[in-house]
Amino acid sequence: MHKNIPNAKIGKYIAKGCPLAHPTVCFRKNVFEKINYSSTIRLNEDVDLWFKALKNGFLIDNLPDVSYRLLINSSFFKRRGYAKSFGEFALYMKGIWDLHKITWLYVFPIARLISRLMPQFIIKWAYNSSLRKRLLNK
Repeated sequence: MHKNIPNAKIGKYIAKGCPLAHPTVCFRKNVFEKINYSSTIRLNEDVDLWFKALKNGFLIDNLPDVSYRLLINSSFFKRRGYAKSFGEFALYMKGIWDLHKITWLYVFPIARLISRLMPQFIIKWAYNSSLRKRLLNK
């Protein structure tokens, strides 16, 4: 679970990683009336929605208390195949462009794509590393 990230920082944080745990998200109806939840972007619909919400000026935040614990098992890593990785990369590059235009933040989706193309045992190790946790929580 991510630390409570004030909305002012979410626009930059999203370049590092997903600021919201998808199973816990709640939206008001007017969000969906203004932006389209795309069912054509397979495997990454949530990331697309977060970027669209930020681009349209909706406030996004996390509750300070842990309300959900996600079980990470071997299927968690198997779902992160090439199709998801390249689709996610394209969404992040477009989303960062929409929010920031030219910025150093592109380094994060590039690094994420490279790491996702590595062998699964390396990905598991990196995902659980203290370095990753420190980078995401800055």
